[in-house]
Amino acid sequence: MDAIRQKRKEKKLTLRQLAKMVGCSESAISQYENGKRCPDYEMLLKIAEALDSSVSFLLTGVEDTAPVHFSRDEEELLHHYLSLTPERKTMVLEFARFLNRPE
Repeated sequence: MDAIRQKRKEKKLTLRQLAKMVGCSESAISQYENGKRCPDYEMLLKIAEALDSSVSFLLTGVEDTAPVHFSRDEEELLHHYLSLTPERKTMVLEFARFLNRPE
């Protein structure tokens, strides 16, 4: 997620400063920036807010000015996902990666 690093540097923030703002460790921020770890949805929201950015930009590196519209199924899926424990969110993410692997 180079976009996190890009926005952090634009804001002239250190890893330590951003980590403190969002309530995680410096190493977690470093791992997010290097793609070794993915933030969960709540952390992604915190990082986007701290960096005055959109979640869309942090995920894609592209500023999207169009509003995001979710289908009813997508909204329901997001609602269920947000209510999961961190362990189950990890399981969902691993399953999604499994489903998206090249065949």
